[in-house]
Amino acid sequence: MAAMRTLFVCLALAPAVLEAKKEKVGKTKPIITTDIVYGTVELFYDLYDETRGFVMEKAAPVVSPIMEQASANLPKDPIAEICSKAGVEKKMVMSKIAEAQAAVLQVKSLVAEKSALVYEPLNSVSVALITKFESALPKYAGLIPKTPGDLFLFLVYFTMVLYVIFKVVMRILRIVLGIFCCVCCCGCCRRGKTAKPAAAKGSKAAQKGKAATEGKAATASNSKSKNGKK
Repeated sequence: MAAMRTLFVCLALAPAVLEAKKEKVGKTKPIITTDIVYGTVELFYDLYDETRGFVMEKAAPVVSPIMEQASANLPKDPIAEICSKAGVEKKMVMSKIAEAQAAVLQVKSLVAEKSALVYEPLNSVSVALITKFESALPKYAGLIPKTPGDLFLFLVYFTMVLYVIFKVVMRILRIVLGIFCCVCCCGCCRRGKTAKPAAAKGSKAAQKGKAATEGKAATASNSKSKNGKK
């Protein structure tokens, strides 16, 4: 009975397991995402932080006495001291600094607002393009995350891959064309060179034969003339 129950449970769970496997197989992992950029930036920041901490730790015995001596020689209120020497009130300087900080905050908020207005159309266009790509090639659904940054990074990566493939193919074609020209053209040139000496030899033999015939004719005519004189 226990074996039968186990068999029935396995048969009941089999469709769910197969469906889960199909879903797992059907999902395509992205080739490249913006996570690699963020991860690289984080890695460099960690390296910078570790390097700075190491340098500060090693330089602390030398730098600390110098900083303490410099802070002891400074006045209690450096800004007030500078303003008094420049003939300007500290309140006016501080108000200008506060206005500058407020302007910076206003610019930051304005930039954030404008970037949000620009990001929304870019995001909608990116989602539409990626959706069309996935509908045309359902096998590659999920290959490109639906964000403008991921789409841009994928296009850059794909363009670089195509460029490398094009360069490799062109290099192979040049090598094949060079070998073909070397074999065919050099063979034709060699054949031409061997045919020219043969023709030259034939013309020389013909000239020798003609000269021998003319010599014989001249000898025969001379012998006749001598006989006639006798």
